[in-house]
Amino acid sequence: MSIFKLAACGAPSPLSDMLTVQRAMALFIDPDHYVFLQSLPSTVWACVPGCELTKVCDWIQTNANGKGCYFGINPIAEEIVKPSRVADVSYRRWILIDVDRNKTLCPDDSASENEHEDAKELTFEIHSYLSDIGFPAPIQVDSGNGFHLYYRVDLPNDKFNRDLVHGFLKILDNTFSCSKGNVGTEVFDARRISRIPGTWARRGMATKERQYRQATLMYAPKEIEIVPAELLWKVVDAKAHEQKEKKANLFEVKVEHLNDTREKAYGR
Repeated sequence: MSIFKLAACGAPSPLSDMLTVQRAMALFIDPDHYVFLQSLPSTVWACVPGCELTKVCDWIQTNANGKGCYFGINPIAEEIVKPSRVADVSYRRWILIDVDRNKTLCPDDSASENEHEDAKELTFEIHSYLSDIGFPAPIQVDSGNGFHLYYRVDLPNDKFNRDLVHGFLKILDNTFSCSKGNVGTEVFDARRISRIPGTWARRGMATKERQYRQATLMYAPKEIEIVPAELLWKVVDAKAHEQKEKKANLFEVKVEHLNDTREKAYGR
């Protein structure tokens, strides 16, 4: 797997890596729609035409000074006067698989190096599984405290596809979440915002063991292919069937155990 780093190397800087920001936004944004931008924890936000990439980057450079700077992963249909709602989303353009570090220790602070590496290992396990069943290559992002896989889709913004995406993420969570990290199931909503590569993740208090990190764009395929809805259903149906079989087998074991216990108790 080829991976290229776009973030500048060297000593940490409080400034965003605008080269990475520009490249990331060019990959993620639909130029025919609007993109929602927000800086947290402030209430500052903007809705910018996707075709105006310079304006998008200027806004990010000006406002990426809080805990994090985010973009709406799905396009907004038209200019809005209030922060985006699900109904404002034109269609689902991306499925985000958000792998967060294990938060047993210091849940409100940045990840340690070991926690960060564990989350990376888990992300590549998920990536390998999806690749093996036919998923095209995703955009890979180091979010600072975890890792993101972005799969390109083209799905209507409706309840049916909301439930499909939610079910897909829940299956991945049930299958892969472990002591290394967790798959976030809360990112299924159409108006989901996500950290912009090239900006900083400033969670909690920075310490020697838990330092702030800059989100980086790790890998982007030369050609981004759309994931067919059938592949999403393949994961949901296959894993649901597998889990049903496990429950059935567990039930058979319990019944067999009860029968053995009864025979011992009653001598038959």
